[in-house]
Amino acid sequence: MIDGTRVALEIASRPALRKLRTADWAVPESDSEADILQFMRHNTRTIFHPVGTCAMGTVVDAELRVHGLQSLRVVDASVMPTVPRGNTNAPTIMVAEKAADLIRGLPPLPRAAQTRAAAGLVAGA
Repeated sequence: MIDGTRVALEIASRPALRKLRTADWAVPESDSEADILQFMRHNTRTIFHPVGTCAMGTVVDAELRVHGLQSLRVVDASVMPTVPRGNTNAPTIMVAEKAADLIRGLPPLPRAAQTRAAAGLVAGA
């Protein structure tokens, strides 16, 4: 991160970009490692949606029940063991739909019905 910040600052200082900038906006106080770290702590954010804090297998079982507790399930992106490559919205909806079926005690769909549902061919899907 420190090296990446230095590279970004170097690129921004090149003549082709420098003439487009009217003033420095968000930059570290200096090129020192301490100043860059302080700058990163106050000015950077992740673009990823946090997942995995209650990862399936370690915190919850395959039915999203919290290990060692009764009547508690986790139904959100935190049960995902790894970060999906894309946005977490659709996978989180899938987790919630599956959890709803588990809570209601519905059996899994037969494989052929799953394929049709995924393709949007089943009424109400």
